[in-house]
Amino acid sequence: MVLRESRPFEPGCFTFVTFVAILALTQAKCIPTERRDAPGVGIDLTMAYGAVAIHYKNGTTRDLGPVDGSPGYLAAMQSMAEDAGEYRLPIPLPQEASRCSSTCTNSAPREPGHEQLHKPIRTFYPHPIIMDWWWSLKAWCTDTFERLGLSAPIANEDDPPDLYWDDIWIEATADMLSKIKSTILDKVDPPLKYNDVVTIWPDFEADTYSIYSGLFRQACTPAGLRHLGGYIASYSSLLYDGVQVDDYYDWGEEECEPSAPYAMLVVSYNAASLGITMNTRQFGRPWPERLVESPQHGANQRNGSEEYWDEVKGMLESVIQCEVVDHLLLLGSHAYDTDLIQSINEVIERHANIKSSILDRYNSSRSETARDGNLPLFTAARRAAVIAQRRMERGFSEDPVYCDEHEKDTVRKNSHSEL
Repeated sequence: MVLRESRPFEPGCFTFVTFVAILALTQAKCIPTERRDAPGVGIDLTMAYGAVAIHYKNGTTRDLGPVDGSPGYLAAMQSMAEDAGEYRLPIPLPQEASRCSSTCTNSAPREPGHEQLHKPIRTFYPHPIIMDWWWSLKAWCTDTFERLGLSAPIANEDDPPDLYWDDIWIEATADMLSKIKSTILDKVDPPLKYNDVVTIWPDFEADTYSIYSGLFRQACTPAGLRHLGGYIASYSSLLYDGVQVDDYYDWGEEECEPSAPYAMLVVSYNAASLGITMNTRQFGRPWPERLVESPQHGANQRNGSEEYWDEVKGMLESVIQCEVVDHLLLLGSHAYDTDLIQSINEVIERHANIKSSILDRYNSSRSETARDGNLPLFTAARRAAVIAQRRMERGFSEDPVYCDEHEKDTVRKNSHSEL
């Protein structure tokens, strides 16, 4: 497929949407008690399956699924991952040292496989967080026009079609979401009264001008779901894993002793793909610095040969380069694969500046019962469910907006009595 250059912003519509959004925020509507007490639903759309988590107001979380993707879904996700590479630059050979080292201590030869890797393109385009808000505002604008019975602003008819809004991608993702809704969400006991969800996407979406995040949002509507927001998998999973996002300014200029991890390696391994992402802190938030999504190296593609694992090690080397990795997170249905963990261990041993202790919690000497077997499957979905529950309760405000003062006083009294 040949894609034209993406157009993330439409200045005229953006100005109008921003004005309407500010006006709406200044006149926030109250949230009914029934909605505030409703659970939040998080859906993690991986390259191979969809995982669901439901987070309740009392703090408990239920894991549901996973739901295996159909052949059409697997093909669509692979196509999107490959297409996203068109918006990335090839990862160069290691030339720069890590943030706190003056030289690269890894002298091991490079393994095959690095030529497939890409890094996010750094251009004049706004930060992904800003783009995420832009798409949210645009979706809200369209929804508002529909509710009022009006027509949303129409783009210039002379503009070429948005070929990256591929109907096949949207249809396949919508079918997957519909399957999740019919087989899981519609059968939850007690029944869910709302179809609001927060979705998680593979890391290949990062820094692609929000092209694919908009697609995932759009797929929710035909599936009968209302989109509350979405994030890439590594970001959501790292937050669930306890990584803080608000201590960017705690970093010292002269000493390399951060109060939280700076370089975070996330490896997602499932039947359909192998994803490796090096996250570093940008504006206090972990965000991909280098990544690869390789459907050619999914667990179903392994043939037991040394060549397969040599290529996996090569991809790990190319993504890590000389970064001082201080946090490791494994995700996916095959996260605990012993050969994968062994390959990661061998790569880490080549880097004198990386502590082997980051692999301790995945050490095979620990009994299987000591592990949360569902954790790699549901890490991202669990975090998404927590975010969804908060948005059900508060919207996008810090505190709930009550419908009357009596209700507000009642809630305040109950909260004080619990203390």
